[in-house]
Amino acid sequence: MGMGISGDLPIILVRISDIDQLSVAREALQAVEYWRMKRLAVDLVIINELASSYVQDLQIALET
Repeated sequence: MGMGISGDLPIILVRISDIDQLSVAREALQAVEYWRMKRLAVDLVIINELASSYVQDLQIALET
């Protein structure tokens, strides 16, 4: 599965700065799956705006 953004498709952007907002990322992923079933391709970009620290709970949760 590619991780690049083509620039040819609409882009859905989700900005997350707290682990409590993880449900927003899940909803966006579900929306992209639904749109793909309907043959509407989009690129999804999730930006982790939480400042870096030793404990990266949000980043690990997003990658999972």
